[in-house]
Amino acid sequence: CSWQFYDVDNDTDSSSNIWKINGIEASPNSLTYTAVSSGDEIICEVNPNDGAVSGVRVSSDIVMVMNSQPSISEVLITPNSGVTSSSIISCLATGQDVDDIVEVSYVWRNGASIVGGGPSLTMNSDFYSSGDLITCTATAMDSDGATISSSGNITIGNSNPEISGVFVHPTTAKVGDVLNCNYSYFDNDNDNDSSHITWTINGLFSGNSSTLTAPTGGSQVSCTVNANDGQVDGNSMVSTTITISNTIPSVSGIYITPASANAGETLFCFYTLNDPDSDSDQTSIRWYVDGLVVENGTSLTAPASGSVVICQATPDDGIVIGVPLNSSAIVVGNTAPVISSVTLTPQNAFVGDTLTCSYSFSDVDGQLDQSIINWQVNGQHFMVANSIAAPAGGSDVSCSVTAYDGESIGNTEYTANITISNTAPSMSSVSLSPDPAYYGDIITCTANGNDDDGEQLTYDYQWYVNATLDSTVTSNAHSSPIGGGIIECIVSVNDGHVSSAEMTSGNLTITNTNPTIDSISINTSATIHTNSTVTCLATASDADGHQITLSYEWYVRGGIVGFGSSMTLDSNLSDPGDDLVCVAIVEDDMGGLNSDSDTEVIGNYAPVLNSITLTPNTGVTTTTTLTCSANASDADDDSVVYSYEWVNLNTGSTLGIGSTLTLQSSSTSSGDVIECSVIASDSSGGNDTGLATVTVD
Repeated sequence: CSWQFYDVDNDTDSSSNIWKINGIEASPNSLTYTAVSSGDEIICEVNPNDGAVSGVRVSSDIVMVMNSQPSISEVLITPNSGVTSSSIISCLATGQDVDDIVEVSYVWRNGASIVGGGPSLTMNSDFYSSGDLITCTATAMDSDGATISSSGNITIGNSNPEISGVFVHPTTAKVGDVLNCNYSYFDNDNDNDSSHITWTINGLFSGNSSTLTAPTGGSQVSCTVNANDGQVDGNSMVSTTITISNTIPSVSGIYITPASANAGETLFCFYTLNDPDSDSDQTSIRWYVDGLVVENGTSLTAPASGSVVICQATPDDGIVIGVPLNSSAIVVGNTAPVISSVTLTPQNAFVGDTLTCSYSFSDVDGQLDQSIINWQVNGQHFMVANSIAAPAGGSDVSCSVTAYDGESIGNTEYTANITISNTAPSMSSVSLSPDPAYYGDIITCTANGNDDDGEQLTYDYQWYVNATLDSTVTSNAHSSPIGGGIIECIVSVNDGHVSSAEMTSGNLTITNTNPTIDSISINTSATIHTNSTVTCLATASDADGHQITLSYEWYVRGGIVGFGSSMTLDSNLSDPGDDLVCVAIVEDDMGGLNSDSDTEVIGNYAPVLNSITLTPNTGVTTTTTLTCSANASDADDDSVVYSYEWVNLNTGSTLGIGSTLTLQSSSTSSGDVIECSVIASDSSGGNDTGLATVTVD
């Protein structure tokens, strides 16, 4: 607190001051920051004194105490290394304020998203991933609401994946089986499994795929899995080694050659060893004659004729022995049979005939004839049978016989070819359409033929119109003649060799086409009245070109009133407003009929007023009774109705209606002109008007 001192005596300044806080004198009379709070109002008052007396106390301006801003220390996140997506981390910061007590609050964010509050954060891998940036913001606030914030952050690191339980499945396998390297994978960050598999066979690298085809029996197989989550490697684990089991060998395709042999010939036993492990072939062979073992080895000298010989192979790969397999038996010494004199009958055949192949068979062993008969058609094998049905005409047929006694095949003999005779085609149906048909239609002849030989057929069409051949048309379609005409189609079919007998469709009579009314009209050059002479004109035509006749009928109110192309009306036949109908009828010389009509409305003659008479017409006073008489005529002979109106022309007043009027002195005066106007009306709405006048005396 400072002031300026003035004393007229120039005495020494012995002034003193006191402090007031919010109007209250401070005690002790000193002012430090601990004595005040934000918002306090401070005044300094000075008591002037020159050492002898005091002057008048003076106050300073009011000073408002402002709030001191809090401060915050560095934000520390712990732990600050090795943090993973499932760690628990803590945040610590200290707030200070020279004039207040502060509170510190915390907000956690994952990137831009708020994920928690408080001094610690518990994470789990369902919501947090390696590489996420975790930020802790600490905010210090004093009691006046002043705040200051500071942040720290840490990046979530990647957790190493782990592999456990590595084993080869199945644990027992043979060559060709599919082996899987099974294991359990765990990653605290839930990262995808990118682990690496390595296979070894007998200690040598054999691939990196998830599966391995089992090698040959006896091989040692294991797999190694290196944990990897796509970012870092984890642990490595080797499975237990499995030994591939040996596959039992087998024999297939065993046979003796030659299949037919006589005594003394050398027989050989051939077989196929099946061993997926490719072990050495140590198969043993035994020979059986009539069911007894006679020799071991791959060959045998054929025993006596008639003996039954079998060779047996027992598969052996040097590790395990398989199941023995026997060959088919052969009989030693059989002599092949002989065919001679083959004959095909009949030599002249048609399609469907039974063809037989006859032959002579001989066999020195006296065995049964089981010879095979083959048929050839047009040089191609057809079937094996004793007899066949002859194929289509023109086919070349032969047969051959191969000698066979049930054991041995002998010679084959062939016949010469025979040619199957052609069978003539035939007609099955002929029809015409459409039915009924009219002039101008296209008539189609539908024909169906048969050929037992199945050859391509062509049809020959002949058209007869009114029993006369029309040689200009040879196709299956013909234009229709006029109504009443007769058309017929006669067809034969040809198979390329011969033609069939002709077949007719029968006669089709063309249906008459009725004539038509092309136009019809009543002459309306003038209004038609009940006494008019009217004319009706129609035109007609006939598609068949037949002679046609036109006739006319006239109708009023549904009743016929006249015939012919013209007629004269009268009031006995018609009234105004009636429909006048003209019907035109056309008929051709085949009896075909058609009709059409035109309608006009009969007009009305308005009535004509012939005279209007007023009585009396002289000596009329203001009290005279006047009578208005009208006479009218109507050309339609309609009854006429009259209406009247009386008017004082001098005053413009209507005096009354009706045919009579008694004048009144109140409405008429001497010299007034009285008018009677008349409307004559007929029942059809026609009318005529007129008037007459008289002067009041």
